[in-house]
Amino acid sequence: MNLIIKKTSNFYSIIIFILPFFIRLIPEIIAWPYPIGFDTLIYADIILEGTYLQKNLIELFKSTSLFYIISTAINKILGDAILTVKILGPILFAILCYMLYLYSRIVLKWKFWKCFMVSLLAGTYFVSLRISWEMYRQMLGSIFLIAILIALRFQNMKIKLLTISILGLLIVWSHELTAIPYFIIIAINIFTYKEIYSKVSISLTTIPAAILFIYQRYNPAIGSIGVPIEQVTSTSWIDLASFITGFLIYMFLPIFPLALIGVITLRNIDIWSWIAICLIFTYWPLFLPEYSIIFWFRWAIILVYPMIFLTIEGADRLLNIGRKIIWKFNIGKIMVLLILILNLVFSGYYLISLPENQMEYFGKWNNYKQYIQTSMLQN
Repeated sequence: MNLIIKKTSNFYSIIIFILPFFIRLIPEIIAWPYPIGFDTLIYADIILEGTYLQKNLIELFKSTSLFYIISTAINKILGDAILTVKILGPILFAILCYMLYLYSRIVLKWKFWKCFMVSLLAGTYFVSLRISWEMYRQMLGSIFLIAILIALRFQNMKIKLLTISILGLLIVWSHELTAIPYFIIIAINIFTYKEIYSKVSISLTTIPAAILFIYQRYNPAIGSIGVPIEQVTSTSWIDLASFITGFLIYMFLPIFPLALIGVITLRNIDIWSWIAICLIFTYWPLFLPEYSIIFWFRWAIILVYPMIFLTIEGADRLLNIGRKIIWKFNIGKIMVLLILILNLVFSGYYLISLPENQMEYFGKWNNYKQYIQTSMLQN
C-alpha cells in the first residue's frame, strides 16, 4: 500500500513539473529559432563569450553571476547559446512552479488539489509568465528563496542550519532582488522564535550570505557600500501614486476577488512579509523619488507569488462557503470557475498572440507596456 502511494505521489510530482514546462515552452516553439524576451539576447551574448568559466572565485563572487556560470557550462554541452537560453527558460519556470507547490504542501500543509492549483496558476498567470519571459536570474534566486523558506521548517537542526547557510549564499549569488527579501523574511522569522538557541543559530547561518552581499555591494573606488538607485520623475505626487496603484490593479485585477477572500483566512508569516516588502519598495518612489531602489516595478511584479497563494486560499474558502450555504445553485463554485477560466483565456492570449493580434487588455488598455509587454512574442 505504501509503495502504491509513493508511486502515485512520484507520478503527480512529475506532472506538476512537466505541465508548466510545456506551457512555457509554447512561445519558444512558436518563435523558433529566435529567443523570446529582450534580456535573453544579453544572456546569449554572455554565454557565447564564455568568460564566466575563466574567472577566478574572487571575480565570480563579486557579481550575481550564478546563472551565467550555469548557462555557460550547459552551453559547453549544447554548443548553441540561443538553444541554451530557450531551454533554460522553461526549465527554470517549471522548477519555480514546483517549488511553490512544495511550499504549499510542506509549509502550508494544504491538500493536494490546492497545492496543484498553486502550481497551475503560477504556470499560467500572465504576470508569472512575464517574469519567465526574460528574468532568468531573478527566477533562479526565487527558486532558492522558496527553498530556504521550506528549509526553515526542517526538524533536524544540523541539516536545517547547513541547508539555510548554503541556500542563503546561492540566493545572494543569483540576484539582488531576491537577496533583500531573503534577509528581511529571515529576520522576521527569527524575531518570532521564542528559544534563544533558535534565534542565535539561524542568525549565524545568514552571516556567509551577508558577507557575500556586502562584498558584492562594496565599491573600492568610493570606499563604501554602493546601493543602486534611480530617480523617478512625475508631474505630481498624485499622478505617481495613481500610476503605481494602477500598475498593481492592472496586474492583479483578474484574480483580485479570490485573493481578497484569501486575505481573511491565510495567516503565514512568510507570505505576509513578502507582501509587505514588495509594497514598501513598490511605493518607495512616492516618498523618496530621488533615491528610489532601482527597478521599482520589479518589486510589484514579484508580488505575484504571494498573490497566487492568497488566490488559491480564497478559491478554497469560496468553494467551502458555497457547499455550506447554497442549495443546488452553487454560486461559490460558479464564481471560482469563471475567474479561473478568465485567467486561462488571458494567459492563452499572452502566451501565443503576436503583437498585431493581441488582446486589448494587453494592448489598448495596457498603460504599462514598458513593464508588462503585450505578449510573450512581442519582440
